[in-house]
Amino acid sequence: YPPSLPEVGKTLSIADPLRLVHAGFGGDMQALPRDPAAIEQYLLLLEGTERLGDVITPDRGAANVLLPVNDNGSQNLLDVASKAESWWRQNAPSGTEAQTTGSMFEYPRAEQAISLGQIQGLGLDVAIIGAILLLGLRSLRLTIVALIPNVLPIGLMFGFMGASRIPLDLGTVFVSNLAVGIAIDETIHLITAYAR
Repeated sequence: YPPSLPEVGKTLSIADPLRLVHAGFGGDMQALPRDPAAIEQYLLLLEGTERLGDVITPDRGAANVLLPVNDNGSQNLLDVASKAESWWRQNAPSGTEAQTTGSMFEYPRAEQAISLGQIQGLGLDVAIIGAILLLGLRSLRLTIVALIPNVLPIGLMFGFMGASRIPLDLGTVFVSNLAVGIAIDETIHLITAYAR
């Protein structure tokens, strides 16, 4: 793997045991065997090797390249996945494709999708709450006044998080939705009492 990615440690693929076997039969330790028949013979020798299935399928139709990543932060993992797939598209043999998989990469992808959904839901919540307040209070002015104390703290919080480079994740976005629910409940009580 390219040395330009310091966040990736020593990779592991089927190439590693093939190099070891090749070197055991007098080949260059740094080079892979070029003869397909020799490669197949080496793979037969490796059949009994524990965990060989981690790096190649039994039918030889697919292989894994395991990338140990030093920083397991969600955004870093997504960046490494993107760079690895891009590198493969530029350097791999034609007719092959790569897809990043594994729980360490799928969790950040799911977290990112959930966070985006929560933010979209937050905007929809504010719109629906505004419509309900407008119907209940029958006053655009009171509705705007009621929405300001609900929207302003959330806007300030997201602004602060952005300025401080605090990443959006499931927890931070979820808290915002809870805060809207609590704030609007209190707002409805207060505005209804005020209107009376």
